[in-house]
Amino acid sequence: MPFIECSTPHVKIDNPRIDAAAQGKLLPTIVDELARDEPNGLWIEYPTSPTSLDAGFNQITYAELANAVNGVANCITSALGRANTGESLAWLAPNSPLCSITLIAAMKAGFKLFLVSEGNTVAENHDLFEDVECSTIITTNEAFPPVRATLRGRQISVIELPLFEQLLHEHQRRYEYNRSLDCSYHETAFIIHKPRSTESPRPMFLSHSFVTNIARNIGLSAPEGYETQSSMLGNNRCLLLCPLSDPTGVYFGILNAIFNNTTVILPLPDVPPTGENLARLLRHVEADWAALTPPILETISNDSSLLDETTFHLGFLVFAGGCLAKRYGDVIASKIKLMPSPNAPETGPLPTIYPHEHDFRYDWNYFQLHPALGAKFIPLSGNVYELTFNRTPATDLYLPIFANSYEFLARDLYTKHPAIPDIWTQASQVVSCISGEKPEAFDLDKHDAAH
Repeated sequence: MPFIECSTPHVKIDNPRIDAAAQGKLLPTIVDELARDEPNGLWIEYPTSPTSLDAGFNQITYAELANAVNGVANCITSALGRANTGESLAWLAPNSPLCSITLIAAMKAGFKLFLVSEGNTVAENHDLFEDVECSTIITTNEAFPPVRATLRGRQISVIELPLFEQLLHEHQRRYEYNRSLDCSYHETAFIIHKPRSTESPRPMFLSHSFVTNIARNIGLSAPEGYETQSSMLGNNRCLLLCPLSDPTGVYFGILNAIFNNTTVILPLPDVPPTGENLARLLRHVEADWAALTPPILETISNDSSLLDETTFHLGFLVFAGGCLAKRYGDVIASKIKLMPSPNAPETGPLPTIYPHEHDFRYDWNYFQLHPALGAKFIPLSGNVYELTFNRTPATDLYLPIFANSYEFLARDLYTKHPAIPDIWTQASQVVSCISGEKPEAFDLDKHDAAH
């Protein structure tokens, strides 16, 4: 069966942060170097008050980020009485910059942080804890209801972190870290879990090489006549309406923020992410774009005043974490640039490119995968193709995947643009989301068995 194949482009990395990752430096070292070289660079802004936007926003610089990472790393090792065991520690707390800080701190102390959604059921948490062999929760408040519920009837210890402001602004003892990619290539850096859909959430173990490949992807140059999505998402300000503990939050709150020099702006921690709350945020803070989920976009598309306010304040919107029905996307794309941040069930975010003449009003859900991935599309039936990657030493530098096979199936379906060559959309965007209703699933396992 023939492949539809992309050619390999000239690839250039000219970002010092990405250069550091490509040279084998791991995330904790890169954060320390940013604190040294760009101490006043802005990482995150968050509401001063946990309940009101009227008090303004606090800022976290790279110097403060590195200081807080040291503080949390010291706190973890002091509480456990050990370090560098590689064991899993669960994060379960309200949305806060401390989530991202603790992820880096756990790496630095020789552990791996398991990011747990506060929306999970207790039974799901217990199953996940068994899957990753975790018996310790890190939180900002032991009385947080999901923590208390998860502890019930289980032998799980809890580390309650010091006050956030104390970790940021009081001098923390430096935690030494000397590891590099060559001795940690396949080691797990942190653990996420896929959100609930039709099945129970399952853990995904992300290696240090995964993080390095994401950094390289962000630094990819565009082929002539194209622009990369990552070039649009860098050196500016992003409103992040996804929890930092979600896979999307990890990407935009840590990886794109650090490697693409993007300042991240957070909403109130206990306010649900909605179109109305996005509009309130935009009245208090300036941003260039927003990263959000399809349900938020649906509410915006149904309210012309919300859409007008969003388009007045922002340059474009990026969505991740699910399918957006075409009827909603068409309304939004008629007023503001709208783009998906695609990934597959077995990969992290995939780097995309757009021709300079791409019409985002009508083709907002179409994109081209960067040729550096070596992506191929296998015809299945009709206009449905399965994405696969042919792994080579060249493409392995960029593939953000969770598996080790050389002919790697992403287990994700795509359809071609009806008129423009080499432009694709995830099949769910067309097959399953035209009406906004949940589709009948294409059984990949059954198809694989038949071939």
